[in-house]
Amino acid sequence: MTASKKSKKRQRQRRQKARARARKQAVRQTETPTTSTAVTRSVGSVATMERPRPEVRPAPVTSPVEEPEPGVVEAPAAVGQPLRVDAPEKAGDRRKIAAGIVAALVTAAALVGAAVVVLHPGSDGGRAEHSAATRYAPPRPLAPNTSYVETRVLSSGDLQVTHWISSRTPIGMVRLDQPRVAGLPHLEVSKVVVVGNRTHAIRSSAKSGAYYVTGARHLYVSYLLKGAVTRAPRPAGRALAVITNLDVDGVPGLTQTTHSVTGARVLNLACSAGEPEALPAPCGESGSDGWQATLEGGAVGDRVMAQLDLGTTSQP
Repeated sequence: MTASKKSKKRQRQRRQKARARARKQAVRQTETPTTSTAVTRSVGSVATMERPRPEVRPAPVTSPVEEPEPGVVEAPAAVGQPLRVDAPEKAGDRRKIAAGIVAALVTAAALVGAAVVVLHPGSDGGRAEHSAATRYAPPRPLAPNTSYVETRVLSSGDLQVTHWISSRTPIGMVRLDQPRVAGLPHLEVSKVVVVGNRTHAIRSSAKSGAYYVTGARHLYVSYLLKGAVTRAPRPAGRALAVITNLDVDGVPGLTQTTHSVTGARVLNLACSAGEPEALPAPCGESGSDGWQATLEGGAVGDRVMAQLDLGTTSQP
């Protein structure tokens, strides 16, 4: 074979190889956009599931000769674990959750209410104090340094006596003593209750004694008095209450005391000074609720006696 034929043969082989390489490169270039497009759609579908978009990296060069076309990206490497997408909550589940929240709020409100009941003044302790303040309050307003004494004649002839005292000066201690009266019969004192400032009650069955009510400006004293009423032989039912109350000592500066006698039919009242031999004089006046006598100034400590008719209806 001549040199010219060999040269032509080599040129033909080169052209065949060049055409083969060109066909391979064309095949690669047509496959790469298809893959990238599919990957782009896959990335788009992942985005719709509210997952972060994977970082896009440029495609590596596959060969020294081949260059990737502009705008073509390579798919990200496969993730080892599949993406987890939680299914949306059903309406029934949402209702159950809402019901649970409401129940928790109701329970919390009940606990807070219980705490308020324990700590707030409207609790049992607060109601007890309010009830005590109402029970020991005077039947009418009292000015400072005045008192009101109510004597209720029972059907048995015993006297239920209650004192309400208002003082400007704090009271530390009080005593219950019998008045000094000539010929006073034997007395029995029982069911003594002493309350300072309408809050704390001191109860005793003693005939007389000291009761400490430190710092009290409002004083309540009650007791049952037996033996103070003497019945007359005639007319029937006639009786005399030689005294209608005990002396409450330890309250300085009283300027006025009002005595009220109720229960049985009161015929009249008489008042006398504190000396044993002092003569009584009519006092007081009759009203719809019985007889009342108001003593003032130097006579505030005078003794009050009552003439009674126990033959009529009396209140037990």
